[in-house]
Amino acid sequence: MGDHAVGKHLKEMKLGELNVEVNAVRRHNVEGSHPSGDMVLRAGDVLVLLGQAVTLEAAERRLRKE
Repeated sequence: MGDHAVGKHLKEMKLGELNVEVNAVRRHNVEGSHPSGDMVLRAGDVLVLLGQAVTLEAAERRLRKE
């Protein structure tokens, strides 16, 4: 995950408006399913996303702010 998303709540990333669902978050090799929008993203988090290829690319750009 890019620095842009670190320290922000998952809901702030507004991935749903891209038709992307966050299925799980892996943190320190522990996976939590269906995370809350109130979860604060940390460096090293791995998001497991569901969506179409084009929407997943848009979500990655948003998370990384490329």
